[in-house]
Amino acid sequence: GILNNNIFHHVAFVINEANNIQNVYVDGQLYYTYTFFGGIPSYGTNTPLYIGSRNGSGGMIGTVGDIRIYSTLLNDIEIATIYNYQKSRYGL
Repeated sequence: GILNNNIFHHVAFVINEANNIQNVYVDGQLYYTYTFFGGIPSYGTNTPLYIGSRNGSGGMIGTVGDIRIYSTLLNDIEIATIYNYQKSRYGL
């Protein structure tokens, strides 16, 4: 797949609850837009958030270098800016 090549990748998810849309960015570029039909699922405040796995099982091979959660929607320029900053941290 796109992330299976043993180099650093920046992956960002932007969820717009008002429009039921999730944008997925890879290396600063919009990769995929997903529309949630019937609304974005709500799992409640006591549900664990898993990073790098699905429901706490399986998981990705590799490491997670940085995690950020924002309370506001980021636009394309902001995502690209974060990616460009992060890639310099990893020598790319």
